Amino acid sequence: MPQTDISDLTHLEVMTLPRRCEAILVVEDEPFIALDIDEVLRAAGLTAEIRSSRSDALRWLERSSPAAAVLDLHLRDGDGLAIALILQARGVPVIFCSGGDPSDLPNDFKVAAWVGKPFVDRELVAAVRLAITDRDPHQQIEESDVPRENGTQRLHKVML
Repeated sequence: MPQTDISDLTHLEVMTLPRRCEAILVVEDEPFIALDIDEVLRAAGLTAEIRSSRSDALRWLERSSPAAAVLDLHLRDGDGLAIALILQARGVPVIFCSGGDPSDLPNDFKVAAWVGKPFVDRELVAAVRLAITDRDPHQQIEESDVPRENGTQRLHKVML
């Protein structure tokens, strides 16, 4: 499985994107686990946006930005770090839900939570809710103050 070379991601171009949506981005390549996470989040009153691959999630992020994200670290088409780095640059909280180990992440990587698989439903929901409520309020203010063209926010270059 290809690994993300973080040195290649030091300068991320963050594309034009619509306002942050209320959905929780879920990137999980195992269909039954993705359905389970979707059902758990929906039962908790949250909206999930399910993506089954790294490439699909990256395409979705070209147009959208979620309230938070639940990512599997090890996906069939690569690891979830490229997705997580884009989200981190946007101030979106990242929860890894993975059978891997938190030590698989780079030392300086910031995550809102690590939920191991198999997960307990209430622990996943608690991690998502905490990530949303603990999100940096300054980031929210900055996003709402960004000039808009045709209803979108334009973010140019983000340095990590």
